[in-house]
Amino acid sequence: MAKVRSYLYPASFGVGLDGSDSNNCSVRALANATGKPYEHCAKIFEQAGRKKHNGAKAEMFGKIYVEAGAKYIGYFGSTNKAYTHHWYTSKVLGVPEAEIDKQDSHKGCTLATFVKNNPIGSFIVIVNGHGTCVKNGVIIDSHPQRGTATVYTAFKFD
Repeated sequence: MAKVRSYLYPASFGVGLDGSDSNNCSVRALANATGKPYEHCAKIFEQAGRKKHNGAKAEMFGKIYVEAGAKYIGYFGSTNKAYTHHWYTSKVLGVPEAEIDKQDSHKGCTLATFVKNNPIGSFIVIVNGHGTCVKNGVIIDSHPQRGTATVYTAFKFD
């Protein structure tokens, strides 16, 4: 019997979909979460070293999101990927190495659970190799997301 997958369809496709760039989910997520123009957000990532058609690494996007006004919420669950994202983000935010393991992790959750539990606010949520925007309980992204995708880390904009 085939495994049933649930998909969360975006309420809006957001910005950055004109085909001039790809692998730009981190840029699109920032633009969608903050309401800033895509071009402005792309320039921030370019200045940090991101090349067009290349994704951004955790040590890059974590710092950019926090500098743009996000609060780093932390990591979810106990997977190696979640912890790796947490470790890199903590390092670029200046958390002393001895303190990184002392920070609390959140209970692991799926993207569907995160959306359900966060009906108000603007978030960038990192799942397996992808950053997406969750804004007021709906996804803003270029394509449907698996509801069963594991959340690794998240950032909240006030």
